[in-house]
Amino acid sequence: MLAQNAVQARIVLSYATGIIRSVPMLSDLVRAETADSITLASGVVLEVRPSSFRGLRGVTCLACVCDEAAFWYDDSGGSLNPDSEILAAVRPGLATTAGPLVVISSPYARRGEVFETWKPSLWREGRSAHFGCAGPDPRSNPSLSQA
Repeated sequence: MLAQNAVQARIVLSYATGIIRSVPMLSDLVRAETADSITLASGVVLEVRPSSFRGLRGVTCLACVCDEAAFWYDDSGGSLNPDSEILAAVRPGLATTAGPLVVISSPYARRGEVFETWKPSLWREGRSAHFGCAGPDPRSNPSLSQA
C-alpha cells in the first residue's frame, strides 16, 4: 500500500486491518501485526510504504494499492520522485504475479499519471485495462451531508 507518506499509507492499512479483523476466517490468519504491516499465515505481508521509487524496486507484489496518487506530483516542477517513476518501479514487482495495480485518488490537477490515465481521449480509444469512476462526493459516500 503506497501513499504520499507512511502516515497516509497507514490509513489504508487500517482499512484492510478492519476488514480482516471483522471476518473471523480472515482474522484467524493473522500471525503478526505492526504499525506498518500485517503478516498472514500464508506468508503474505500487507505492508505500507511511502511512495518513493527508490524504495520500491526489487519487491514482489501480489497487488499494489496506491492511495491519492494525484497528490504524489511535486508542484515545484522539478520533482525528484515523480509519480511516473513510482509506478514504473512498482510494475516489475507485479509482473511475476500478474497482480493488479490499483490507483485510487481524488482529482487534483490536469497533470500526472492519474490525469493522463483519466483523460477522456484515452477512454474513447477503448483502454479496457483502466477503470474510472467520477461523481459528486455525497453520491459516492451517502453519509456526507449535501451541504
